[in-house]
Amino acid sequence: MTLEASPIPLIDPNSCSSSELAAAIASAVSSVGFLHLKLSDELRAQAARAFSISKELFDEPLEHRLRCPNENGNGHVRFQANRLEESKGAGDLKENFVYGRHGMEESKTSQPLPPSLKRNQAEVDVFHASCYKLTCTLLDAFSVALNLPPEYFVERHFQGGCGMAFINYPPVASGAGAEGVARASAHKDWGSLTLLFQEEQGTPGLEVYLADAAVEAVKSSKPMELMSDLDLAKCGQWFPAPIIPGTVLVNVGLAMEGWTGGLFKATLHRVLTHSAPDGSFSGRKSIAYFVQPSDNVVLNPIAPDGTITITSSALTSKAFYEARMAASAAAAAASS
Repeated sequence: MTLEASPIPLIDPNSCSSSELAAAIASAVSSVGFLHLKLSDELRAQAARAFSISKELFDEPLEHRLRCPNENGNGHVRFQANRLEESKGAGDLKENFVYGRHGMEESKTSQPLPPSLKRNQAEVDVFHASCYKLTCTLLDAFSVALNLPPEYFVERHFQGGCGMAFINYPPVASGAGAEGVARASAHKDWGSLTLLFQEEQGTPGLEVYLADAAVEAVKSSKPMELMSDLDLAKCGQWFPAPIIPGTVLVNVGLAMEGWTGGLFKATLHRVLTHSAPDGSFSGRKSIAYFVQPSDNVVLNPIAPDGTITITSSALTSKAFYEARMAASAAAAAASS
């Protein structure tokens, strides 16, 4: 399959005013649903160090990670333990370790940690905090774009609701059928937004799906749905999400799509294997910072002019997240 050039825009927050930044971000997330955001030198250096820590994490014995199983959104998720696409099939070719979620009554996570994260926890905490600071900048831009008070969205999030996932895609054996295998099956993120860091000299493979205009018109009236019943080959096209040094990928999740009445798009994306020039299929690492609204926030839809429609059918953030977790668990059980 030949992919077209990436339609994902690159935005430099230092080259525009706050109003211009809000307009650029809103344009990106209401069309493609993704954007590349240029990082500060400080955050870029922190991300590079986080990838070094990630290497330590996945190089240490597996038994260390197995002692810290996934619980309450934190911890280790075994290789092929789940499938992001909510349908039958084998588990995705990845493992991950989620760090940092905690309750509002706590100041930091108390989750068990393998030795590599325990000895580097202070640095990971700094990176987590920096990611949340960037998240607040983006949420403020969302608020401004929707004619809301500048801190409307920030006030409905907190740092402990955000999980940092260290994701490891091991190398894939070369041979027939190895090209184009799903390392992470097609899915949409569930939360408000995601910051996705890709290793600057790492392995590509992330792709985003853009539906045809007719499909988007129908989809806009049904926010928070997964489009899992669509024939993707006939309804749109996959595009690459390239690795651009010094940037982070930002994408909208289903909670924000529903919250904005479908204006901001949660876009399907996946990770496939792509061979290197020598025919090998190298491993890939990424770090995803998942942002979720506070549990008690009701996701009443917000119109482009800032009007909020109070509806009895609107879910709280917690109820929506639990519904997605239940659907994911059911899909995993059906495929086992």
